[in-house]
Amino acid sequence: MTVLSALLLLGLLWVIYRQWSRWPLDIVAIFCVGFLLFYGFRAVVVAAGVDPLYPDYLFGANSAMLAGRTNLLLCLFLGGVIGGLTLSSRIGLRLPRWMFPDIVSHPKGSRYFSVVVVLTAVSTVITLVLLARYDGFSGVVQASKYDRDLTGTNILRVFPSIGSLVAVASALDVARRYRGRFTAGQRQRLVVSVACAVLDGYFVFVWGQRSILAIVVFGLIAGLVAFRPSPRGSRASSLRIWGGIAVAVIVCVVTVVGLRFLRDTAATGDLSPNLKNETLIRQFSVASNSTSYDALVLARRDWPSTFEFRGGQDFAAGVGAAVPRFLLPDKPTSISTGAWFRRVYEPDTVNGWPPGAVGEWYLNFGVLGVGFGGVLSGVVLGMLRFALRSSREHPLAFVTSAVVALQVIQLGVGIETPLEWVRWCIPLVIVSAVLGATRRGREGLDGDVVAPAGVTPVAPA
Repeated sequence: MTVLSALLLLGLLWVIYRQWSRWPLDIVAIFCVGFLLFYGFRAVVVAAGVDPLYPDYLFGANSAMLAGRTNLLLCLFLGGVIGGLTLSSRIGLRLPRWMFPDIVSHPKGSRYFSVVVVLTAVSTVITLVLLARYDGFSGVVQASKYDRDLTGTNILRVFPSIGSLVAVASALDVARRYRGRFTAGQRQRLVVSVACAVLDGYFVFVWGQRSILAIVVFGLIAGLVAFRPSPRGSRASSLRIWGGIAVAVIVCVVTVVGLRFLRDTAATGDLSPNLKNETLIRQFSVASNSTSYDALVLARRDWPSTFEFRGGQDFAAGVGAAVPRFLLPDKPTSISTGAWFRRVYEPDTVNGWPPGAVGEWYLNFGVLGVGFGGVLSGVVLGMLRFALRSSREHPLAFVTSAVVALQVIQLGVGIETPLEWVRWCIPLVIVSAVLGATRRGREGLDGDVVAPAGVTPVAPA
């Protein structure tokens, strides 16, 4: 049953991609890739017997049956996602523009450049203050990731986070204008944009978060392949884009694992015990947080047989976390399900075992909650799919797709979705308006002509 259920899981992901993805890098496709990496990879590895469930001491001889039941739970969730996507499409549900940007035009290159420089400058000042206050990189990581001293100041992280996103979009905007060679101005903007994207990503990493640098790497590699036209001016083929995605994913994996090693060494002087003397697959799984699958298996085993379902208290805390603290002074400082979940088994541990959105719905409402969570995730994904329908033509919409899929939606609508929506989507509404990306009729502001496939563009007289 374990192998068959793992294959069914992969099949449902393929159905979602084939039925609902407009192109290989839209938000539905990126959601499928993320679900595959953080749930599907471990499901296949465990089913094939390549690596046992993690951590070893918590699982016994019946692990294969547990994994099979968990795979069916994931299939139920994906079935709900399919239902939600269908419902959203047929009803025509839309997101209001004050909640999410409707990116319909290409901003001026000069405006891109200005916004990138300003955001990176502000981020540089914030980071230098933090480094000075906590005596360097290791001190900031310790304060943020382990001591939680930076709780309440995470709003400052918006500047490097959004700055990295806009910088990647600016670089891809230069790439889409490529017509055999770059002008001196385009080369300068490309170099500055890439440098600012990496620098802003590093600034976020200083806070202990690796994911933004990984998104920067993914966006630059896959995006440059997708948006740079061929010498004849035609779009990149799907095969070429998938090749770029494969390279981007490999580089991202190396980046994420390497940053985990660097963070552990900087903060504690040594690798985490969870990474020492482990196989390569186990090190990758732990360092990339792919063990969300293993945490879900553990939840499936012990709830409700040993522990009671939480009845939605985690989701209530998640909604409260999105409210500004001056309006809700008593809101919790942390809403991480992974943190309390791991302390059930290891009470003295700081870091958590995040079970992902499927685990959050299950721990709070059981199997019925997983089905409902899948439908809700599908509805929201469908609305985002429509809002980001221009991602094939507009680099800002593509980068927004990547960051919303991997940071806001993640593995489905879950406890942290309201907070991540406020952190990402509201600033994106503001930045998109400043860039002029939400105003129609602004194509070709820099004098570039977007020609049909196979037609050589001609500059205006």
